[in-house]
Amino acid sequence: MTNQGITLLEACPGSVEKFLHRIVDGLCEQRKLTLTPEYTKAWSLDQWVEVVEATGKVVQKACSIEDGDLSAMLAASGVPAAQCAAMSNVVKARREEVRSSLVRSTCGISKAYLADFDWKIDLVLGSDKVSWIREPSLILDMEVRRDGSAAQTDRECVEMGREQLGTLIAELERAYETVKKMKV
Repeated sequence: MTNQGITLLEACPGSVEKFLHRIVDGLCEQRKLTLTPEYTKAWSLDQWVEVVEATGKVVQKACSIEDGDLSAMLAASGVPAAQCAAMSNVVKARREEVRSSLVRSTCGISKAYLADFDWKIDLVLGSDKVSWIREPSLILDMEVRRDGSAAQTDRECVEMGREQLGTLIAELERAYETVKKMKV
């Protein structure tokens, strides 16, 4: 994302807030954003694409943070001071809509998703062969849905010892770090 794209908002004809709502409509796939004659007076086609992409990325990022950090994030992203209030208003008004749209697009990556899970820790004290084990065991019960249908649900139950659980946690942390890098 270039700061130049977001600074082009200063040249926005008419209401910046109306333009930002149109950007959010495009992000949420409610209405396709088109270059209208009023915008051709302010931006060339290349500038139009740049301002739409940069503004969309800033709006998505702004919707993922809390209100207290919003002003600082907008300033750090290069949003012109005159447009910060309008962008802040739009983000606050449509945050949940953008978040749910992002979740829907993320779910589109895979047909299967984790719908529900339950876990418990058992402490194995002994067995018929060994009288004193004292080994913790995680039992993870997962419900995986396919194609968003409750009828196509698989239940998986996994039992893990201490070492396996440590490996799982390490893999999940690596996946989380990868996802965080992709957001930026």
